[in-house]
Amino acid sequence: MFVLMTSAIDGPEDHDIITEFYVQHKMLLYREAWKYLSVQQDVEDIVLETFVRIIDHMEKFRTLLPHERVLY
Repeated sequence: MFVLMTSAIDGPEDHDIITEFYVQHKMLLYREAWKYLSVQQDVEDIVLETFVRIIDHMEKFRTLLPHERVLY
C-alpha cells in the first residue's frame, strides 16, 4: 500500500524524503498507534493516514530538518 501511496508524490526528491522517513520511523508510528488501538487493520490504517497527511503537506514537510520531521 505504501508503494501505491507514494506513486502520487511529485518529484523524485519528495519521493526519497517520504521513503526515507517511512523506513526510519514506521516502527515508531506503529508502536504509538498500538498504544491507542487494538485491531491490526486500524493500526495500519492510521499509520498510512499519517503518511497521506504528510504527503498532503509536503511543501511544509520538505522544509523541516530531519529531526523536526518526527515531531511534525
